[in-house]
Amino acid sequence: MKPVLPLLIFVFAVHSYLYCQVFEVNSQYKLPSETYAGSLVADINNDSFPDIFYADKFEVNLYVNQGTGKFDFKKQLLLKDQSYGKKFQLWDLDKDGDLDLLLGVAGRILKFDNVSNGQNVQFERADKDFFYYGTQTSKVPEFIVDYINQDTLYDLVLAYNKTKILFQRPDSTFFNYEIPGANYTDVQKIAVIDLDTDGKNDLVFCRKGGDNEPGLLYFLNSNNNFSFQRTILNDTIADFELVDFDDDGKNEILTTAVDGSNNLLYIHNVDTVFTTEIVSTSFEYPVNSITSGELNGQPGLEFVLGFDSIASLQIMQNLGSIPTDWDIKNLPSSSFISRNIFIEDLDKDGDDDIVQMLSDDGFLIFERIRITNTENVDFEINIYPNPADENLNVDADQVYGMKIIDASGKVMYSQPNIESQTVLVPVKDFKTGMYFIELITKDNNINRRPILIMH
Repeated sequence: MKPVLPLLIFVFAVHSYLYCQVFEVNSQYKLPSETYAGSLVADINNDSFPDIFYADKFEVNLYVNQGTGKFDFKKQLLLKDQSYGKKFQLWDLDKDGDLDLLLGVAGRILKFDNVSNGQNVQFERADKDFFYYGTQTSKVPEFIVDYINQDTLYDLVLAYNKTKILFQRPDSTFFNYEIPGANYTDVQKIAVIDLDTDGKNDLVFCRKGGDNEPGLLYFLNSNNNFSFQRTILNDTIADFELVDFDDDGKNEILTTAVDGSNNLLYIHNVDTVFTTEIVSTSFEYPVNSITSGELNGQPGLEFVLGFDSIASLQIMQNLGSIPTDWDIKNLPSSSFISRNIFIEDLDKDGDDDIVQMLSDDGFLIFERIRITNTENVDFEINIYPNPADENLNVDADQVYGMKIIDASGKVMYSQPNIESQTVLVPVKDFKTGMYFIELITKDNNINRRPILIMH
């Protein structure tokens, strides 16, 4: 007798988790390329569909989202440049309503003017560099555009051994201010936030420090002179995320541990008094990228973690009881060296997707598939036999689209524009195992059911 009952128990145990989070991988942009150099995901043309900047060692390209509700991007070459790293920031520098591009390369920050006309997205490189710092090294500065003081004008923070703030004046010129003693190398990330709740924005940095060297540090804003510097953690810090975990109106920090354990640290901030709790993990490698978002359609933030070794992305779902109580799961089909991670609703279906930037092969998109509670769906479904061997019969009124997806998120069968009420699906070539069948109505109701294939 075939072991149907154990497999059914396994199906529904896994389904109870996948009910919240199921992702289907799209690998059409996993293309051979040179070493990854930088990326950004943002809506560049104000059509509400996020676009993608992707750079390797030789080229900077813009992938313009075509707004079709699918992962359909048109590639544009912006620049050929051989810097090993590239940094992106968007900023309406000329105040014409369109976002311009600041691109950090070795030795300088380039400015690209947005000269788009409607859906025709175009950038032109400005004749003059936005900022030149004169070194011929391959290092690229870390910089961020944000509000630093209270004048409602965006400013720029720049770290390249020295740390400078370019305060914007009302006439669009800049006052160049160097923070005293802030000569930090290998800065990985800068965040702008009011740490001490005094109404003035402060700066948080992480960097590749060493033993007894600042890795996570901050600068308090004292009348815009930033003379108060303090260290939160020593040692190498690759990334951190600032979020309000406990809904108290203050942001806490999630970052990597410094004891070699590959655990994470939850750092609580009360007026710059920091207390640290360990988030225990079983990661084989240190985390090198942390991104937050809402991935399961439920209240509370999730985190996606990437690694500087071949390993699957990890999704951390906050279970809500205490800030350090998490359910941590692999993201199937994501086992690569990750350089950056973004969480954005690329196809505007109401569910955030994950973009994984790879070390040398372009990027992957993981589409979150919404799973609708069958009790709230107003059409009848009959799927038989289940388990199935050679053929699967699907009886469903009002259905016009169907997919069968394996447990890793790969689409095994797809049939759009269904006209008959009964559909016969051949499954004899499927491997024995668990699958999900997804049915979509013309009203965009989605019903997902677990099925077994057994030979």
